[in-house]
Amino acid sequence: MTGTIRKGTQWTSTTTKCSCREWQVTGKPCKHALAWILSNRRLKIEDFVHKYYSVAKFKAAYEDRIEPLPDRSQWPQVQLGFNVYPPLLGRGAGRPKVQRIRGFLEKRAAKKKVRCKRCRDFGHFEKTCKLPEVGEDGQTAAPKNKSKKRYHSVHNCNLCNLTLTISNLTLLM
Repeated sequence: MTGTIRKGTQWTSTTTKCSCREWQVTGKPCKHALAWILSNRRLKIEDFVHKYYSVAKFKAAYEDRIEPLPDRSQWPQVQLGFNVYPPLLGRGAGRPKVQRIRGFLEKRAAKKKVRCKRCRDFGHFEKTCKLPEVGEDGQTAAPKNKSKKRYHSVHNCNLCNLTLTISNLTLLM
C-alpha cells in the first residue's frame, strides 16, 4: 500500500517508511501514516508500531532483577581520553538581583526597625519626633510652627459674571 498526503509526503505501509522519516526514526507511525491508518476501519494501529513498544518487550526488559549500586565507589571507572570541565558562565542579561528569592517555607527577612535618637522609641526618626528638644541647660525649645503662608485673592469679572476666590491654590467657582 502506498499513499500521498498533502505537500507530496509519501508513505509505504508494507515497509513502514515515510518521507518525513519520523516513522523510521521512532518506530511509531507519523501523523501522515496515522491519518491513513485511522481512515481505514479494517486496519489496526498495533500492526504498524515497532515490536519494541509491545507489552512483551516491556516485560522482558524488567524481567531480571536490577541490582542497586549503594555507593559511588562501586561505579565503573571510565577513561574518556579527555577532561570534561564545567561550562564557562557569562554574566546574565538585565539588572542583577539585590536579594535572593526565598523559598516558600522560609521565613521572610525582618524589616529593619527605625529608632528615634531623642525619645528612644521605635517607628520614627529624630526629625519627626513629637517630644520637644531639650537643650544643654535643661530648657525645652518652643515647638516649631510649620504653618504655611496662606494668601487670599478675589477676582471679579464683569464679562463672565464669575467670582474666583483663590485660597491655598484651590479654585472655587
